[in-house]
Amino acid sequence: DAKMSPSGVLVVLLCALWCEKAFGGAPCPCKDSRLCEPVQRVPSKEVFGFGSASWRQYDWDVVTTIAWANESDTELLCHAHKHNVRLISAANRPEKAFLNGSEAAMVEWVRSTVARLSSIHFDGVTFDYEAPMDPTDTHTQMKYAELVKRTKEALAKERPGSQVSVCVPWSPYDIDQRSYDWRALADAADFLYVMAYDIQSQILSRCIAQPNSPIEAARYGLNAYMRLSIPPSSLVLGVPFYGYVYGCFNTTIGDTPICAIEEDPFRSVACSDAAGSQWPFRDMYRVYSGELAGVCVSGVHWDEATQSPWFNFYSLTDTKLQQQGENKMMFRRSLTPSSCSATIQPQHIPVRQAWFDSPRSIRAKVRMAKDMGLRGVGPFAFDQLLPRDGAQIKASPGLKDAAGEFWGALGEIRQADAMTATGQ
Repeated sequence: DAKMSPSGVLVVLLCALWCEKAFGGAPCPCKDSRLCEPVQRVPSKEVFGFGSASWRQYDWDVVTTIAWANESDTELLCHAHKHNVRLISAANRPEKAFLNGSEAAMVEWVRSTVARLSSIHFDGVTFDYEAPMDPTDTHTQMKYAELVKRTKEALAKERPGSQVSVCVPWSPYDIDQRSYDWRALADAADFLYVMAYDIQSQILSRCIAQPNSPIEAARYGLNAYMRLSIPPSSLVLGVPFYGYVYGCFNTTIGDTPICAIEEDPFRSVACSDAAGSQWPFRDMYRVYSGELAGVCVSGVHWDEATQSPWFNFYSLTDTKLQQQGENKMMFRRSLTPSSCSATIQPQHIPVRQAWFDSPRSIRAKVRMAKDMGLRGVGPFAFDQLLPRDGAQIKASPGLKDAAGEFWGALGEIRQADAMTATGQ
């Protein structure tokens, strides 16, 4: 075997020391070691969304940040950083550091979080704490904001260019009993991700099926945050790539939008969207497009007031939809669509009503965000558009086209966008 010269050994040792410092002691899995550094050139507008399971289907000219990315997918890491797309980890049980925790607990949480992000070469962290908090508990509110602040400061020192965000409800006004110090959180983080979905988590009006993300409610919530002196540049509008399916007590398959639902209490309110089931867009599409035999659909309707689509449907094959895995509908037998009736269905078969978001409704929200000067938009979640199985995508070309329309709608926020170096 060839022997290395003393000077060669020195070069290797120096290289190893540099890599340990630059990459937190973990080897870089990318051919170009620079791809393990935090992304430095980012757009002025964000398309910040969750999930990475189907990342090969994403539009890499549109997406800017992927939260909750798969930390063990090194191919994703190299591909994302090559396209100047940030990968963001979830904050791991932050409540351990600020709920009745000591100063030492907070210091250790920040240290371990920064070390973990360095070891996986990620670009930051997002906090998604959603437990109730008493409005008079200012001590806990302060400690939560302090944890976010310290995390951002530590990451800025160890991994310059890193991003810290906080997920917040659609409105700051005690939604689901969450009373946090929103202004302090906005000051501590790079931005707040406003989850403008699950808006019917506490239904205070009639107990009927309603839109998951009505646009005027989203606008109201955003304006409420801005009234707290939070600038629009610190807000990213979260939009849903999923909807809700409800069982109706009174509805026929016809065109009526009124669907009385079962009372299902949530945090002291009798009626909530917990009476329904969350369905990803891809499953909504399979129903309303007629891909499923034995399912009768009213046709998709548009609610102008809420800028939301909806439809009624029922299954001829069972009194209850059978669900398995990720809401993949399984039926005991199949019937032809000609067996459906537009206005009449057997009395023992329940009608269901679906409210969801389509490219049209997403585009309306993106344009609202653009008009309001927000930092960006982003979905929960990217993976709810298309199945992971490429064969299933090929079998449904219409679904792939619809997914492309979603990406096109998101991309409108980045029109005339400019790439800038972080910190500028």
